[in-house]
Amino acid sequence: MDLDGTLYEKRKEEMADLASRKLAHRYLKKNGVLQKMPMSEIKRIDKSMERGSVTMSLRHLSGKYGIDLKEVETFAYDIYPRDFGIARDAELVRLLTALSKRYKLVVFTNGYDLWAGRALKALGISHLIKKGMIISPMHLKNYLKPEQGAFRIMLKRTGLKGNEVIFLDDKMPNIIKAREMGIKSMLVKNMGRGKRNSIHSILKRIEYDVK
Repeated sequence: MDLDGTLYEKRKEEMADLASRKLAHRYLKKNGVLQKMPMSEIKRIDKSMERGSVTMSLRHLSGKYGIDLKEVETFAYDIYPRDFGIARDAELVRLLTALSKRYKLVVFTNGYDLWAGRALKALGISHLIKKGMIISPMHLKNYLKPEQGAFRIMLKRTGLKGNEVIFLDDKMPNIIKAREMGIKSMLVKNMGRGKRNSIHSILKRIEYDVK
């Protein structure tokens, strides 16, 4: 399952992304990278950040401008879930606790693993995710969702086959690619508790199916 926008509301993801983008921009300016970049490239990077994660946007700059990607990620993700209203979700804890008895719970994210750990702890579910089951860019060998290589690495690290996985994500391109690879996938739309495609509703359907 994805993390940002999937296990908590989209609006909270957007607030955290905005804060992260501002910090990444500050890092690039502080280290003289922005001054070296043509305006067309700065605009392209800004648009890319609006569509995806800081990791996705900056990974191709690391070689060109000598950016330490891990360093800029650490700087850009110096943010905390509580600042965006990401907090313990008792219903999410209950549902995932029940499902963890039948399923291996995996977090498959394009975000930085430091942020993932903080967000999972804030939601109250970090204890349900076993060691090594947060699959983030540091594991993906320069692949990111929705690239096929990212899904292949996820399957390899988890020891699962595509037909053994139920993949949850809030972005349709990721869902489409997963389905192309034979992975059962469900699109999450966290527009409000109780909605048919909210994370709670989807997990309840999965819980009902496995009883």
